[in-house]
Amino acid sequence: MATPTSAAALISSGSTGGLRISPVEQVQFIVKLYGNALPVQERSQRIVKEILLIEATAVYILRAKTGYGVRFTPGIGWWVGWVEREDNTYFFALNMDITSKEQLGARIAIAKAILRAEGILPPSS
Repeated sequence: MATPTSAAALISSGSTGGLRISPVEQVQFIVKLYGNALPVQERSQRIVKEILLIEATAVYILRAKTGYGVRFTPGIGWWVGWVEREDNTYFFALNMDITSKEQLGARIAIAKAILRAEGILPPSS
């Protein structure tokens, strides 16, 4: 994967076709983003983190990004991100086959259900 050089590239990298990055590599990438350790300006990394903000409560902050690759059949959908809690930060990547556009919302629902089951998100999130 080419190294992104701007906030826009960080947001769109990997989302234009077949998945060229494994879930482990996705997590490795977002761990670097979280720690401002990517080879781009720190300002760009801060901007991306602001854009990735999904939910912020008194208990946790959730930052994540969806993606959908359609070059292969079935398509591949993903949701990657992290949950910041007072005691720890939890990184995740969910990849799944997408056979219809109606399944796209399932990426977030499934990942949140797993995060709740693991006690990372509260039951009512």
